[in-house]
Amino acid sequence: MASYRLEDYDFVSLSKHAKKRRVHERLLILVHVKTGKTGKTGKTLTQAADALFVGKPVVKRCLKNFFSKGLKGLEDKPRSGRPTRLAAAHHKDLITLIEASYTSASGGRLTGQDIADLIEEKWQVRYTVNGVYELLKSLKMSWVSSRSRHPKQNQQQQETFKKTSYQKH
Repeated sequence: MASYRLEDYDFVSLSKHAKKRRVHERLLILVHVKTGKTGKTGKTLTQAADALFVGKPVVKRCLKNFFSKGLKGLEDKPRSGRPTRLAAAHHKDLITLIEASYTSASGGRLTGQDIADLIEEKWQVRYTVNGVYELLKSLKMSWVSSRSRHPKQNQQQQETFKKTSYQKH
């Protein structure tokens, strides 16, 4: 099993480049425990906790995770989160319905509320608009889309407009 030591890392430099807030906070905990006020001896767990406005158990857990897993121990564990209300078996059907509506000749613009209504009508599952956006995000779909084609669009008139509008005078 690997042995991780505080002396082997420059936690100040690592904390400056940490992309995730919680990892940054945990690196700062290690800075305080390692260096302390004088720069030679570390702070006690209580002093480090007080300096960073966290509880002593947070400092203990951070140290335990670091000593057992190194820097990887400072990362958050994956979380499953609340499962979607719409059964996973229906996700592909929903994607198909949204894409069919988007590419239809009648314009295809869907709002979050339109999708929520579609889900409730088809599968009797109620979603808020924000819930729809979260569902779309989990399905790797963007809720922002342009109108594919206006329902009253006349292609012939557009071509005529392009030809006559941009003639040199």
